[in-house]
Order: sequence, then structure tokens, then C-alpha cells
Amino acid sequence: MKSKKFMVKRVYILTKRFAVLAVSFFCLTVLFTPNFTSYAAQEDVIDTSRTGSMTIHKYDLTAAEKNGVDVSKYKSTGERNHEAERDLSNYVIEGVEFSYVKVADIVTDKGTVGKVQVKYDLDPKLKDILGLNKSEKLQTAMDINKRMKALLTGDNTTSKNRLKKYVNNSKLTKMPLTDKNGVSKRAGLPVALYLVVETKVPANIHYTTDPFFVSIPSTDSKGDKWFYDIDVYPKNQTNIPALDKYVRQHDDAALYGKSAYDEHATASIGDRVDYAIVTKIPKITDESTYLTKWDFVDTIEKGLLYNKDPKMFFYNTKAEAKANDTAKAVKKWENENGSGRFSVAYTTNRMIIKTTAQGLSEINSELREKYMVVSYSCNLTEDAILGDRGNDNDVELTWSRTSMNYEDHLKDKTRVYSYGLNLTKVFQSKNKKPDATKVQFVLMNKTDGHYITAKKVASGTYKVTDNRKGKVEKEGTVFSPDKKGKMNILGLEANGYILTEIHTSDGYQLLKEPITILIKETKDNFISTKTTHYDKVAMANNPNKEILYLEGDRASAFVNGKRAEMLSNGESTNAEAKMSVVNSEKFIPPMTGDVAKVMLPALGLVLGLVGVALLKKKPDIEGDL
Repeated sequence: MKSKKFMVKRVYILTKRFAVLAVSFFCLTVLFTPNFTSYAAQEDVIDTSRTGSMTIHKYDLTAAEKNGVDVSKYKSTGERNHEAERDLSNYVIEGVEFSYVKVADIVTDKGTVGKVQVKYDLDPKLKDILGLNKSEKLQTAMDINKRMKALLTGDNTTSKNRLKKYVNNSKLTKMPLTDKNGVSKRAGLPVALYLVVETKVPANIHYTTDPFFVSIPSTDSKGDKWFYDIDVYPKNQTNIPALDKYVRQHDDAALYGKSAYDEHATASIGDRVDYAIVTKIPKITDESTYLTKWDFVDTIEKGLLYNKDPKMFFYNTKAEAKANDTAKAVKKWENENGSGRFSVAYTTNRMIIKTTAQGLSEINSELREKYMVVSYSCNLTEDAILGDRGNDNDVELTWSRTSMNYEDHLKDKTRVYSYGLNLTKVFQSKNKKPDATKVQFVLMNKTDGHYITAKKVASGTYKVTDNRKGKVEKEGTVFSPDKKGKMNILGLEANGYILTEIHTSDGYQLLKEPITILIKETKDNFISTKTTHYDKVAMANNPNKEILYLEGDRASAFVNGKRAEMLSNGESTNAEAKMSVVNSEKFIPPMTGDVAKVMLPALGLVLGLVGVALLKKKPDIEGDL
């Protein structure tokens, strides 16, 4: 029994001694191991053994603001902002690239007695760009931020280019393109100060993010601790160049004071029509947004013919550009061969305009955000399509930026309308056989005040040659129907007209007064395409990846104030105003010579009978006297 009690007591004593030793060892470890103490307070001081991450979130803040999102409430702290990510989830921008380079270690400056401060040891080349004092080896965050802000204030294109060149000439690292959620992340970054620049943007970015610094780690917004995973929400401004095409009938501007351009115009065959392709040069803020292509392909239908006279003008406002008042242009490229800023090539139905390297350089450096007009003219030809179908002229702009690995396209179109008269000559007669070919008309454009000239292409069929405008009646063409009384005058602009019959078939009466005709043009509209490189909301609200066609008023005609039927011409509806002109047989008075020959014998007989009667009558003396 004593032996058993002894063993239990012995185990108890050994266990107690082991516990005392274990506690003592733990206390010594706490006392002499500084790393344990730093881990307990790792958020208060920088742990240089750790790595961090940088996550960039890209949103179309321009579009968000337009849709009523208050983006001013989001503050940049380097910490993740769940509210911003939720509110801006529909405005993410995919395909943005950022690049970064380490520019300084984070050090503690103990050089001044009694003063301890966190500073950064920047590369001398970067100091020079920022304008920092080269003699000072270390710089504070405040000094760096102050110089960066000053450098990027105002028109900072040159400054941004210098910073990007510095990064490109350094051992930069490219981050992944922002994904479908607008996010790009790079992990495993050592403790340091990094300079980050935006090196690739999609088409809709016209103002790249200003270069910025990221410190890993950073102090949180409350000033309580260091954190190593940095979230950045850099701002971009977005804007897609708009392409608009306009047209007008040249003489309306040159002769009649109606100079406004529109999406459609009306013209007669032979008329010159002026075109204005209007687009805005996007904002260019640094080399990554320079334009590398700015080319136009213009396509016409068979009813139009290029006059081969393109010129380019640059304006400060869209209103000036649309009016194309060249006296207000701030820059003119009037000769592609002499200026060397653009080249032109033609095919059967196309005009290809390419902006040269010299032209692009001038755009990128001097003409940013100006409104550009490509001005040229065509003539409406004998092949013009009449009626609602019209004569189309399409344009496509192909453009790209330095950092785009694709091309973007915008399209728009205009349409020129022309019409005709379809006249039937009718004769009212029971006895006379009329000759319709002897009937003659002249046609005056009452709206513009000139007589119509045309060439005869078949019996009773004429096509207008309105490049020759008759000032007086005798300078206008004399129109005559065919043997069946049919007459067509083709290729008239939509205007008011006066048709005067100046000769008719023998035995028939001319019209009492001229016929008034009014043709009203078709008014279709077109909405230019928009690029497909948008945020989610813009994509959802972008139905016109192709040109949108909006059908407007159909062409109509009025003869002597009453609505007339419009006939088709081939595939085109409402092409020719239908009308008929009726001539009646004239009144025929008796000839003077024939009447005298009939009446004289009768008169002699009557007088003879009266004489005989008088001789046989007895005189009434009283009465006769």
C-alpha cells in the first residue's frame, strides 16, 4: 500500500514541476521575442515582410452623372467602397489597362534630432519631372502630392506624357485589362510607393485618368492602422465622337438665301448639292489617346456624281460647323495635294478620304475638341431616282487611338429627293381630230423664279437640265406631249411651279390661265450609329448599331390648290404628280364674205315686192297729203 501511495505522490510532483517549467518557458519567449510583440500590434507599424495588392475599379462616371448618380459622395481613401460598387455596377468599363512602376521605398527619416518622419526616396528623374528639390534625398508624401497636383492642373497633356514616358522607360508592369466587372487586380506587391498610369483605353474614353501614386501599405481613413490591400476608383471622362451628315441644294444657298443644311434635300437634275460631314474631334489628353486613324468612306448612289472638291474646316462650335460658314473656321485644309494633311481617292461610287500622319499630328496637338467639317459637292444626274426612295449618300468614319487594339466605326446618311410631272393632254371634240404633238407648254419654277430647261429623251418625255436656268420665258424649254397626249417632265425639285400652255392643236382653245403646281418633298430622317464600346446601361440603350431610319411625311402634290394623285416610278412611290389638261373646241364665227353673197339676192327680192305693192295701191288723197 505504501508503495502505491508513493508512486501517486511522485507523479503529482513531476506534473507540477513540468507545469512550472512550461509557464516559465512561455514567459521567457514573450519577454525575449520582439516579433511576437510586433505581430500583436502589426496594424500600427509597417510590416516590411508582408506584401499587398492593388485593385482598380473602372466606371463611366460621365454616364453615371448624366443618369442622376451623385458621384461626389464617393471619397477616395484607398479602402474598398461597397456603396460605390453597388451604385455604379451598371457603368463599368471593360478593357482598360494600367501600368505601374515602383518609384520609392518607404523609409523613416531620423536625420533631424528629435524628429521622426515617414519619407520616400524618389528616383532623381522623377524628382525632375515633379519639380522637387534634387538636393533633398527624401521627400514627404505632402511634398510629392503637392507637386503632382500642380503638375496636372489645367491643360496637363504635356505633363501626363512626361510621366507616361517615365513609366514606359522604366521596368513597368502591366496590369490585366479590366474585366466585365470593370476590375483589374495585382497581388503580391512588396511594400513601396508605386506610380500608376493608364496605358490603354477603349474608344469611349476621351480623358484618361491622371497618373497617381499608390502606397502599399496605406493608413486607413481614421488614421488608426496600416492596410495592405488597396482599392482605387480612378475617374475617367467618356465621350463618343458623334457623326452627322447634312445636305442642301447649292442654289438655295447661293441664289435664294436658304442656306440651312438638313438631313435631306430636294433638287432638280443638274443641280449641285452641298454636303457637310460634321464630327467632333474627341478630347485628347495624352499620347495614349492620340488619334491614329481618322478616315472617311463616302458612298453615293447612281443618281449622284462627285464634283471632286473636298475640303476640311474646323470650328469652335457645332452651330458654326453645321452652318459651315467658312469665314468662321479656325483652320482650313483646302487642298489635299498642297496641304498634305489628307488624301483622296475615288472609285465609281466612293470617295475615300484619309487623314495623313501630318494631319493627325495637327489634330492631336492643335485641334483637340474642335468640330471638323468635310465639305464637298455632288451633282444630281439623269439617273436620279424619283420619289420617296430618293438618292442616298452614306458616310462611314473609321477611327482609333494609340492605345486601342481595334478600330471604331460610325455611320450616317443623307438623302436627296427629286420628282416629276405626269401630264395627259385631253381634247373635247366630236368632229375635230386634234394633234397633241402641236401642244406646247413652258414651266416656271415659281419658288426660285426661273424657267425650267430640259432635254427630250423620247417623244413626250423630258429630263430636266436645271444647271441652265431660264431667266425669261423664251429661255425655258418648250414641252410637247406625244401623239397620245402623254407628257413627262422628270427630275424636278419639290417647289411651286407655273405651267403655261402657249400653243394648242388647231381648232381648240388655249387655257384661260396658267396651272399652278405645288410639290412637297418627302421628309425622312436618319439617326447616325453609335459605337458599341459602352458601359452596360449605354449598351442596353443603344439600339442604333446601324443607322436608324425614321419615316416622315410622304411626298405630295397639289394642282390648282387641289391634292393630286402621286404615281410611282419604278420601285419608288410618290414620284410623279398626275394631272390632265383639257382643251375644248373653239367657237367658229361665220365668215363675212359668204354672208353677203347669200343676203343680197334675198334683199333685192323683198324690195321688188314692196315696189309692186305700192304701185297697185290707190292713193288716199287726204291721208297722203
